[in-house]
Amino acid sequence: MSARTGETRRDFFILTTNILSTAAAGLPKLAFLRALLKILSDATQSCFVSIQLPGDASDHAMASMELRDGLPHFEWKEKLEADPHSHPDLLRFGLLEPRMLHRSDPQILGAAEGFSTRGTFLAGCTEPLDFVPQGSFLCGGQSSYGSAALIPLTTGGHNDSMVTFAWFEPGHFLKKEVEFLEDLVQIVGISLRQWHVTWALQERVKELSCLYRIANVLDPPGNRLDDVFKGVLTILPSGWLYERDAEAGISCDGLSWASPGFSAATQTQTADIFVRGQRRGSVSVAYKSFRPDLDEGPFLKEERKLLDTVARELSMHIERKLQEEEHEKIREHLKHSNRLAMIGQLAAAVAHELNEPLTNILGFAQLAAKNEDMPPQAANDIQTIIASSLHAREIVRKLLMYGRKMPQQESLVDLNKAVIESVGLFEHRLAKERLSMDLRLCRDNLEILADPGHIRQIVANLILNAMQAMDKGGTLTLQTRRLGDQAVISVADTGCGMAREVQEKIFIPFFTTKDSRHGTGLGLTVVQELVSGLGGTIRVDSAPGKGTTMDVRLPIPKKDRKNKGTEAQA
Repeated sequence: MSARTGETRRDFFILTTNILSTAAAGLPKLAFLRALLKILSDATQSCFVSIQLPGDASDHAMASMELRDGLPHFEWKEKLEADPHSHPDLLRFGLLEPRMLHRSDPQILGAAEGFSTRGTFLAGCTEPLDFVPQGSFLCGGQSSYGSAALIPLTTGGHNDSMVTFAWFEPGHFLKKEVEFLEDLVQIVGISLRQWHVTWALQERVKELSCLYRIANVLDPPGNRLDDVFKGVLTILPSGWLYERDAEAGISCDGLSWASPGFSAATQTQTADIFVRGQRRGSVSVAYKSFRPDLDEGPFLKEERKLLDTVARELSMHIERKLQEEEHEKIREHLKHSNRLAMIGQLAAAVAHELNEPLTNILGFAQLAAKNEDMPPQAANDIQTIIASSLHAREIVRKLLMYGRKMPQQESLVDLNKAVIESVGLFEHRLAKERLSMDLRLCRDNLEILADPGHIRQIVANLILNAMQAMDKGGTLTLQTRRLGDQAVISVADTGCGMAREVQEKIFIPFFTTKDSRHGTGLGLTVVQELVSGLGGTIRVDSAPGKGTTMDVRLPIPKKDRKNKGTEAQA
């Protein structure tokens, strides 16, 4: 056996520089080990060299390089059991932990072998120098290798690894050769630590870059959640160790987004998305093919921290979106309230100014209509004036109601009676327009505290609005019922229905989908104002082509709530 001994300091310096440069190159793990073993094989002219990496007693990893037909063959084993009898390769290549080499085994016999003062175990030597014989170990007798050196490798401050060199020919080890190998293995230990630091730094840079890019996706305030989730999915795998094999998925509120191969993944790491204390979904990263265990399955502990951070960022982004939507609704509500207040003031002033001249026009027109000698054309014109004046007076009356300038005389009102009176006003028109009425009155006596005229106005406006929605005939269903401590007036039609955009505007003053001959845009606005003034609410349920249902809920006085059923219908 012969080994290069580094005859000059310059030779050893060049070899050391080569090893450390390889460690600092940032190569993937197996590529680095392959390059390192090639350097060691060339430097020692060994036909077999291996590095046993740190691990528990039952979980070792080994990288080895062996000459086969003159060509180097690299091999990587994730797990190795420590029992040499269960792994013949351990005997063949001498891959035993140093503490196991101290025990004597009668089944293992061989030539001269022993330990150096620095703990190196040598087998196949014929002239050991400065060695302390320790038990027996066989290398050459179990394989074609004639001699071997097993040198402890210190990583992390513990002798938990070793480097093995083997040669075909038996022979002796010179003292300077042993010292050269031991010094070389010390450099290997330094290079392994340097590679780990470099590799860990690269992974942290990857993770920080991933988080920075995700922050850029989350930062613009106008981005839709769908676009945000899709953007995060394209970036997230880049922060993981096996990024080319990684896929990502996000779920939120029953919806899911995922990269193409996520459904076929075998190993997954997941973090929950919480919004305002409630779990709304999760974000996950997965590997499509099996990967060996690290800190958390095949994932690093730093990757867990990264995924938890991404989940928190997504949670805060969703909360920010919700807050923006709520603030926008509040702003719109304030604008609407201010607009309504201004319109109310204006409506009351305009109605007051128009009421007197309209009364004069209508009065004189009605007096003129009584003249029997009036020509037919003039009589028709006067009837047009009367009809237009009545229409204008109705608008003024609604403006006064909207401005809340009309006096209110509250009393206990029989809701069923008020509904029947309102329906009676439309019986002739219902028959004329081929509309049927389905009247369902509550069996209980429903009494509410209100102005009777206001209740009739609410019902009349809802009936009129429903009739105008059924220009081709249909059925109008009017129902009263008790719901807890509320009286409900429900008006449903089988008309054209309304889109959501229209529903959001129907209570805005002067908004109407009808022409000027059939609507002023104040009917539902007046209804909402009257209902709000009575402490009630109005709900709309409508869809295009499916008709509309409007529920008015008014509070029942406390004295009328006792001994009443929850709901009864005729």
